Amino acid sequence: AMGRSSGLTITTLTQRPSHLPLIIYSSASHAFIGRTRESVDVKRLGELGGRESARELSARINSLGRHEFLWLPVATDGDPETVNLKE
Repeated sequence: AMGRSSGLTITTLTQRPSHLPLIIYSSASHAFIGRTRESVDVKRLGELGGRESARELSARINSLGRHEFLWLPVATDGDPETVNLKE
């Protein structure tokens, strides 16, 4: 929380989001999520919340294409947006 209030930026790239400590998620302001089919990872990412329920968010993550990412504002109530890197 101190890092976020100080404008600190941390970029984390991981293949297994379920392996990251929960403190990483609670301190995040937003996340870019790529497709994953591992149920444990989808469940952890679905818990990031926002306006969508965990079930709705999990369904969006499962529907992402090869070049798509989901931008998710974690610290605010903004709407998640799908970003296509091919466009």
